[in-house]
Amino acid sequence: MAGARVKRAIIVGGSMSGLLSGLLLRRAGWAVDIYERVDSELSGRGAGIVAQYELIERLRGLGLATDELGVHITTRKILDVLGRLTHEFECPQVLTAWERVYRLLRDAFPPACYHRGRGAAKFTQNADAVQAHFSDGEIIEADLLVGADGIRSTIRRQCLPEVTPRYAGYCASNFSAIRSPGLTTIFVPVTAVTMWFGTGPPTKQRNCNGCSLTSAV
Repeated sequence: MAGARVKRAIIVGGSMSGLLSGLLLRRAGWAVDIYERVDSELSGRGAGIVAQYELIERLRGLGLATDELGVHITTRKILDVLGRLTHEFECPQVLTAWERVYRLLRDAFPPACYHRGRGAAKFTQNADAVQAHFSDGEIIEADLLVGADGIRSTIRRQCLPEVTPRYAGYCASNFSAIRSPGLTTIFVPVTAVTMWFGTGPPTKQRNCNGCSLTSAV
């Protein structure tokens, strides 16, 4: 409708979930600003991740190219303790890195609407709007506030003060072991991820045309 007021959203947290929420809201016609507490660029953080089909579809729906996002696989295989194949099923995924997904989203979001070094202290609301109160004392009003500020979220703590992070009882150590004497690069075609369940740490093995890359967690 001509002359209709554009709704405004504030997103607290400028990592992947905040950026993806912001891009989806912008596509729906909202004016969106993202506020990230860290004052430097977030690039260079994170580790290897697996991009599931749902994420790939959302990225494509936003018009973002995903062909070079990482290594596309189609199949997952499960081995028992003796190395025998127990399950094999289609499982389209993309083996990628946090940095690649973040950079794709960050480059797509307008720089003028992404504000670094702006941490939210709390929020208030009334029947008409929500107000984000920032650590520097500024108060910004919007129609919608999205809390995407991570594991120690200020927004979640205010809404659900009884919910706190709980240690799950394990830690992760990732490595890649190349088991092919003549291999000169690890960037080779991969079609399947093989998971072996036995004694010791769980292991994922990626079969790569005659060689394999193995990671233990």
